[in-house]
Amino acid sequence: MARGALPQAIKDFERGLALLKALPSGAKRDALELQTLGPLGMAYIAVRGYAAPEVGPVFVRARQLSERIGQPPQVFAVFWGNFVWHAARGDGFSMDLAREAIGLAERFDDPGIWMEALFLLGATLFYRGNFVGANVQFEKALSLYDDRERARLWASRLGQDAGIGHRCHLMLALWYLGYPEQALRASREMQNLAHSIGHPFSLAYAQHHTTWLYHQLRLPAETKAASEEGIQTATEQGFAMFHATETLFRAAGVLLDRRPGEALPLLTRALEAYRAIGAGVWLPCFLGILGDAHIQAGRPDDAREALMRAWPLPRGAMSFVKRPNCCASTANLRCSGRIRRGLRTGSVRRLEPRSTS
Repeated sequence: MARGALPQAIKDFERGLALLKALPSGAKRDALELQTLGPLGMAYIAVRGYAAPEVGPVFVRARQLSERIGQPPQVFAVFWGNFVWHAARGDGFSMDLAREAIGLAERFDDPGIWMEALFLLGATLFYRGNFVGANVQFEKALSLYDDRERARLWASRLGQDAGIGHRCHLMLALWYLGYPEQALRASREMQNLAHSIGHPFSLAYAQHHTTWLYHQLRLPAETKAASEEGIQTATEQGFAMFHATETLFRAAGVLLDRRPGEALPLLTRALEAYRAIGAGVWLPCFLGILGDAHIQAGRPDDAREALMRAWPLPRGAMSFVKRPNCCASTANLRCSGRIRRGLRTGSVRRLEPRSTS
């Protein structure tokens, strides 16, 4: 899609909603409103991010309409939009909602809905730390429902390709389960698919998760290269959320090279951008990285402040996947503090370089 097409689509949908207010109330107006709200919500997600404040009210109203007059694809698409908005804001990944998604798939018995519902269940298990259970859902979906033509159809309804979504989280679950080689192999396959389908948002989604994997693998060059590709796609397409997250991972890659002075300004700016779009689910991870940057820079008080900003977040925002970043950063901070105190009191001896003579 050409740069500027989505913002223009948003303007057109908003104008259409305004015109609908002049029509008399009734089933016809409700049907037209529902037809407009779904695409508007997906366009908001692409341009402003899953958690943007504009997204929620659109899907709340769309759900009210879909429950009365919606066809199965509309009912599920609206449910999906509500699900991802709450999850991205940091409200948590609800097993009750994930089960409701499976209930809709069973009710409508549509293979496209099954593919999407299994993704919501798998993502919920993944973010709650059940990587084995998550992989069961991803593998089931990819083996039973991964049809390219059907994936394109549902990508037009939901704004992203479910085959890419399943593969992104499958590769990350493999990493968390201790299979880095398999994760990298799955990543390469996923990237090839993402580049072949001609869907910019799905490509940006794939690039985001690829950068996440490289950062987890502590590969600085690969993290920086992948983040730069993601920044380029996000800039060209106007994807605000992915621009923020890829910039944060770019800084994280610089930090892996132990260059905190260069990383800190990037982190600060990107965190501001990330918060501005209402996102919360990734904050523990990014605040943990910020804490590490301050530790490397020798600024323990600033590190402590960053980490304390992460811990009070609502429980749903502190997903099990993101908690290790904060835990590790907090441990690093405590360790560095003990070493400094030990050097002052003499309980820890500073190692001097050996003489070569």
